[in-house]
Amino acid sequence: MKRSLIIVIILITLTGCSTGNQIAMSTYLDGQLTHTESTEYVIDSGIKKVSDNIIIEHDVSEISILAVGDLMFHRTQLVKSYNSTNDTFDFSSSFDRVAPYLLAADYTIGNLETTLAGANGARSFRVDQRVGGYSGFPAFNSPDIIVDQLMDVGFDMVSTANNHSLDSYDEGLFRTIDVLDEKGLAHVGTYKTEEDSNDVFIAEVEGISFAFVNYTYGMNGFWPEEGHEYIINELNVYEEAKIEEMYKKTRQAKAAGVDFVIVMMHFGNEYFETENSYQRDVVDGLFDNGADVIFGGHPHVLQPIDVRDIERADGTTKKGVVIYSLGNFISSQRYGDGAHKDLGVMMSLNFTKTDEFSEISGITLVPTYTYWTDGCIGIMPVDETLSAYYSGNKTLTAYEISRLEYAADYTVAHLTSYIEEYEVLYSDFKHYISLD
Repeated sequence: MKRSLIIVIILITLTGCSTGNQIAMSTYLDGQLTHTESTEYVIDSGIKKVSDNIIIEHDVSEISILAVGDLMFHRTQLVKSYNSTNDTFDFSSSFDRVAPYLLAADYTIGNLETTLAGANGARSFRVDQRVGGYSGFPAFNSPDIIVDQLMDVGFDMVSTANNHSLDSYDEGLFRTIDVLDEKGLAHVGTYKTEEDSNDVFIAEVEGISFAFVNYTYGMNGFWPEEGHEYIINELNVYEEAKIEEMYKKTRQAKAAGVDFVIVMMHFGNEYFETENSYQRDVVDGLFDNGADVIFGGHPHVLQPIDVRDIERADGTTKKGVVIYSLGNFISSQRYGDGAHKDLGVMMSLNFTKTDEFSEISGITLVPTYTYWTDGCIGIMPVDETLSAYYSGNKTLTAYEISRLEYAADYTVAHLTSYIEEYEVLYSDFKHYISLD
C-alpha cells in the first residue's frame, strides 16, 4: 500500500448501503457497538451487522483509486525539460507538489495523451519545431523517460485510447505499448494483437477487483492500417455499431466477476464546461450495461460529476459515479477565451467491500492548477497552496493568486452542480460534502 496522506481537501460521503441506512444513533463502548435496532449497517473501523442483540463482525476492505485527467506534453514542456548538453529530458519537477496525493492512493490512473515512438517517430507536422526529435501538438510524441517519472510519483495504470493514439502511426502505437510493458506501467485501450484486444484488463487492489475499459470517440481522422482495426478501442465518432461493441465489452467486464467496472472515456467537445448529448447517451448506456464508474477526458476543461442510483439484478440499488471530464492534469494549455484549461482535479474514489456487498463509499476531490516558471510547467494543489500563501508563504505571483482563488471558488461548485442535495462546511480550506 502507498504511504498515507493526512490532508483531505474535499470528501463526499455516499450513504445508503445495499441492505439498509446508516445507523443514526449508536454508541461504542470499549470497541463494542451497543445500539440494537433492526438490521442496519454502519461504516466505521469495520462493519457490524446488528440483529436481535447479536453482533456479527464482517471482514471489510477499503481502498482508494485516484484518477486524473489528460497527461499532455506540448512543445513548451519539451523545451523547458530538455538539456541540450546531454540530450536528455527531465519532467520530474512538474509533479513535485502533487506527488504526495498521487502516492497516497492505493491505485492511481490517468489518460496518457501522447505516443512513445522514439525520436523523430511522429507524423510529419511542424518537424522544424521538434525538440531533441520529439514533438507536441498536433502530433504528440514524447521521450520514454516520461513513463519512469509518472511511475516515480505513483501512477499505476494509464489509458491509451484517445484522439492522439495514432499521432505516430501504427508503429508508434505499438512502441508505446512496448515501452509501457518494459517499464511496468499498466495500460488499457490499445493493443498489439487481436487476442489482447479481446481480453479484459483486471486489477486487484488490496483484495478488491476492478475491470477497466477504455474507449475514444475517434482519432483525429487517422485510422489504423488495414488488418489492424483491433489495435484501438474507438467509436468512429459515435457510430451505433461501435457503441454497441463498447457496451458488449462492458458487459464482458462485468461478467468477469469483478467487484467494480470502471470505464475511462475519451469524449465530448473540447473547452465546453458541460457535456453534450452524445456523452449523456453513452454514459446512460454504460451504466445500463454494467459500469460502476466512468472517468471522462478530452474536453481539457472540467465537466460535472453525477451520482446515480443503479438498479441491480436483484432489485436493490447501488451508487454509480461519472465525471464527464477530469480536465487537464498537465499540459501547456493556459486560461484563455473563457476556457479554464489550466484547472483540473485529482478525484479519488473510496471503495468498500465486505463479505455481503461492495460499494463506492466516498469521493475526495483535490482541485489543481497548472503553473509556469522559467524552468518548469507543473501542477499545484489549489487549497493547500492558498493555505500556505495566507499563512505567510508569499512566493506566488499576482496572476497565480488570482487563478488559485478562482479555482478555489469554481472547481468544487462546478463539479457538484448536478448533485442537488449536499451540505458544505468550510474550515481551513477543507470542504466536506455529505450526500443523502
